[in-house]
Amino acid sequence: MRTRQTNKDAVEMITQVDLITYAVLNEKIKALEAEKSDLRDKFIRLNASEAETEKGDYFLEVKDVTKINLTWGTLEDELGAEEVKHLREVLPKTTTPYVYVKPIKSGG
Repeated sequence: MRTRQTNKDAVEMITQVDLITYAVLNEKIKALEAEKSDLRDKFIRLNASEAETEKGDYFLEVKDVTKINLTWGTLEDELGAEEVKHLREVLPKTTTPYVYVKPIKSGG
């Protein structure tokens, strides 16, 4: 005997509309990031040539920022393999889900 599934017991579905929307938004974000990067490069170039900024509600400030790209390999070079092995064992780890939404390849 089959019983009717109640709304409370219903399993939610990941719809194709949601997947497509996510993929389209992701592509729009990439395009916006590229446009933003182009403007950033323009600002840096114009600022370096001492161009004036039009008067208005916004202003431009360009600062040099120093950063360190730290990798396990860099640490190993500086501290040694055993110390880095110990650090990998004792430092807290976090896991973050990364979502990939891609079209299914058709054909061969």
